[in-house]
Amino acid sequence: MVFKKSLSVIFLSSMSVASFGNGLELPGERYIWGSEGVKCEAFGDDVALPESLEALGVELGEISTNSSQLAAKISSSFTEGETTCVYEGLYRVNPLFRTITQFDSAAFATEGESDCSAGKEYLDTYFAGGTFERWGDDPYHLTIFVRNDEAASICGPNATRVGFDFVYVGEI
Repeated sequence: MVFKKSLSVIFLSSMSVASFGNGLELPGERYIWGSEGVKCEAFGDDVALPESLEALGVELGEISTNSSQLAAKISSSFTEGETTCVYEGLYRVNPLFRTITQFDSAAFATEGESDCSAGKEYLDTYFAGGTFERWGDDPYHLTIFVRNDEAASICGPNATRVGFDFVYVGEI
């Protein structure tokens, strides 16, 4: 299958971003993975969401990939003051090095008055330099790992990263 050969990453909030009309478009969007939580490593147990993301009210939703699986869209919801925001980042996926590199991003309010720019800037930086692993056979998992200062307190003294785990659901 195509998704075994190269992976790409997209986080979609649990609410339909397309319904807001402000979202970034990922041409050829095709595969979906549902959120399974946070892990320290592939096949590991679930752990807590980093406090920095919890403080922003970040909610993980889904990962979707385009048909070539060489591009991705990360979407999550977060709060900024009294405003509910959606963050979206488009990423190039390098299957050889298992990295993601952002090439566009946006954040917009779904409820409230903020322009969501502070949360957008934080999440742009947060996901910079992300890597991914595909593991398991039934179900297939896709875990996005990011460097995190809180990793040692969540995953153990030598940890430098945390992973956002998703399970393959199907095609769009």
